[in-house]
Amino acid sequence: MQIFVLSMHRSGSSVVTRLLNMMGAYFGPEESSTGASHENPKGFWERRDIRNMNDELLRSAGADWDRLGDLDLGLLPDEARERYSSKARALVGDLDAHRPWVVKEPRLCILFPLWRDLLELPVCVLVHRCPVSVARSLKKRNGFPLPISLALWECYVSEALAASADLPRVLVSYEEIMSDSISTVERLYQQLIDLEVSGLRLPGRREINAFLESKLNHHPREDGRDELLTDPQKELCRILENGSADDLSEVPQVSSQARELLALWHRYQARQTDLVTSQTEFEKLALSLERSDCPDSDLVEVLQNSAQESYDDSTSIENEYLAVQPKIVALGEGYKRQVTELEEARAEKQAVEASEATLQAQYERQKADYSTLRERYEQQQADHSALKERYESQLAELETAQMELRENSAKTTALQDHYERLRAEISALRERYELQFNELETVRTEGRESAARAAALQDHLERQQVELSALRKEHLEQKARLAKTQDAFQRCKKEYKRFVDTVSESEALRKRQEKDTNLIDSVISIVTLRRWRLR
Repeated sequence: MQIFVLSMHRSGSSVVTRLLNMMGAYFGPEESSTGASHENPKGFWERRDIRNMNDELLRSAGADWDRLGDLDLGLLPDEARERYSSKARALVGDLDAHRPWVVKEPRLCILFPLWRDLLELPVCVLVHRCPVSVARSLKKRNGFPLPISLALWECYVSEALAASADLPRVLVSYEEIMSDSISTVERLYQQLIDLEVSGLRLPGRREINAFLESKLNHHPREDGRDELLTDPQKELCRILENGSADDLSEVPQVSSQARELLALWHRYQARQTDLVTSQTEFEKLALSLERSDCPDSDLVEVLQNSAQESYDDSTSIENEYLAVQPKIVALGEGYKRQVTELEEARAEKQAVEASEATLQAQYERQKADYSTLRERYEQQQADHSALKERYESQLAELETAQMELRENSAKTTALQDHYERLRAEISALRERYELQFNELETVRTEGRESAARAAALQDHLERQQVELSALRKEHLEQKARLAKTQDAFQRCKKEYKRFVDTVSESEALRKRQEKDTNLIDSVISIVTLRRWRLR
């Protein structure tokens, strides 16, 4: 963004420009500044090159910063306009490498229309101050009469409003900056952010207070100031103070009264300059005449004519000035009355200053307490935001965990059903095994009974007994494996495969038992056959 600070002289624009620089707006190299002086101990924050450009252009049109009565930018010489535009274009190109940047120079209130076509994203900051305070400051610095200074103020402010009418802009009160620095600077920063000025930061409170000092306000605002203003100046002051300048459908023009007064002041200054020049030349000629041994009658006549012309010029100037002198005197008397009333008000004010000091001290303590509480509140707000983020994160994790739990619950239910089915199958297998075991015990009993009758087959039966013991051992091992299978089944399907293998081994054992049973039946048949033959 390209920030232009537009303001009348002595209106506090240097303070605002420095604040913008503290926010991060680029000003330029240090050597480009006009520096500081007793008038502005904190610095003017004006670029020397821009000021020289503006002075050169105004002088090419026969004007100056305080001689604007007859200035018309449309009548500027083409060569001077082109030279000015070329320098401005080069300067904008250099500054654009450091966006956002800020430029301040009071003459830009008048010359800003010449910059408009060179800018892409301009933002105007209009600084206004009580016009009477501005006039008093100019009277002290330049010796201008108050009506002349007020007319200059009207001209600068009206031209600045007209030049920035359709651009993003911010109105800043110098009195508000000095009386409520922190809030005013914060509001200025937020307004610039709302206008999409990027790259700025809000200076800290200590940084702002260290820069802004009450002693910078050399001419504080006074009550009763409106008595010194014309009706157009009162209206202009009103729309600046209430902020309605941005909502005007038509920008107020410089009044004819102000233009006539400035034109008269311009002519008065020019003739005063001519009179001083003529008087100097007259003194030189008079000195030359005194030193001459043979006075020349023609030279005497020239001196007399020069003296008469100087006298006529001075008389004309005096007459023109005296024509407006009553108005100036009346305005001055009104101002003196207001000063007298102000002194009386100050005397009354001193009567309550003691109690106000106590109240002010209490206010400062409460303000400090409020600042502390506000910092604590902001910290708590930050902690609350962090806790809220953690809560939302944990809530999301909880919802994910609940979803996973529901999925695992469904899987667990399915596994439980599968386990119940397998358990029923195991019970059935166990019953079959017990039945087979009972049958085996019956066979073994029958074998022992037949041993007495089949002594010849005793050895063979003993070998069968050994095999039967082996089968029993295998049965016990199978039972142990079955118990392990039941425990392992709850963990995963892998144990189920092991259980299936165990069942397969049980089936092989059953087949082996059936084979043994068939063998025993064969033996019994053989024994029976032999006994039958022996009989």
